[in-house]
Amino acid sequence: MNGALIPVLISAALSVLTALCAAAITGYFRRKRCMRTALGSCLAIGLLGAFASTGSAQENGLLAHDINGFALDMTVEQVTALANVPLIPVGGGQYQGSKQGIDYDFSFSALGHLYRIDSRQELPDFTPDAAFASDLSDRLAKKFGPPQSNQLPQGPAAWMFLEAYTGAKGEKLARESESLIVLVAGGNGKPVSVEFQLSSPRIQRRDAQSPIVAPKS
Repeated sequence: MNGALIPVLISAALSVLTALCAAAITGYFRRKRCMRTALGSCLAIGLLGAFASTGSAQENGLLAHDINGFALDMTVEQVTALANVPLIPVGGGQYQGSKQGIDYDFSFSALGHLYRIDSRQELPDFTPDAAFASDLSDRLAKKFGPPQSNQLPQGPAAWMFLEAYTGAKGEKLARESESLIVLVAGGNGKPVSVEFQLSSPRIQRRDAQSPIVAPKS
């Protein structure tokens, strides 16, 4: 087989795998109320495959890094001040809160910086259709930039970006720098909600590698 075709075939196979993962996980999310970490993993498979074949990575591709003003890298104090109500600690650096009818789960790094935001907003009872999906997609693209994958309203819209780094043996590798997953859940007689997960593993890694230990909150 022509060696030049191998990266192309790998990339195509990974694209199919990513699509299958997205479809399976979308069904899972419609049965369980949980966020989209598994979907992010599937999307990462495709992007890492593309990195392996091209050697390039997109870093900090999102145009915005906040959900309703709650921005990545904020401290617990800053998030609490914006929420205007005390956050509820649930352990492991995670807190819960709500503002203007939207429920949030906040995850903080070892140094107390916000590296993941999960949000859920319930909407009036209706069936999400193509017009709703188009309007939501336009709003998302205007704020965050175009997604790599968009299956709204039946499936998720997803953004994920990688950063290049050098491995222990000098090899060229890539890892996730930030991601955003948006999903419309419910419909057909069930409560409808729009759910976000905005995440920056880069912030989590940065603080985990720091020799400074944050005071306990």
